[in-house]
Amino acid sequence: MILDFVDQLTPSQIYQPSCSLPRVDLFITHGGTNSFIESLAAGKPLIVIPQFGDQLDNAQRIADLNLGVRINLHEFSDEMLLKAIEDVLNDKEIHSNVARVKMLELKKSDLKDKVISLIEQLARNKVL
Repeated sequence: MILDFVDQLTPSQIYQPSCSLPRVDLFITHGGTNSFIESLAAGKPLIVIPQFGDQLDNAQRIADLNLGVRINLHEFSDEMLLKAIEDVLNDKEIHSNVARVKMLELKKSDLKDKVISLIEQLARNKVL
């Protein structure tokens, strides 16, 4: 059973979201799916500098949904990064959009916890 497997994991083997995210104002990332999701779940806007693969698509989605900005790696400069930081920190619409995504994630998380609890209860009562 999956729960038995989870009980055997050591703390270093269990995924823990970054504890630092609540303390940052924005998140600079290459745009991998994990950092993309963690940042939005923490309510942090992004500056995405994609390199390859899904990072390119994730970066474009962030830009299109106005959850942060995308910087093209081949056009990157220090000045461009500083401008992106200033733009993201001062853009009220980006912050509003990110806050809405965080609220959606929290609602989804509540639902996920309820579903897990129900499945565990059914399993304990041998209904499944």
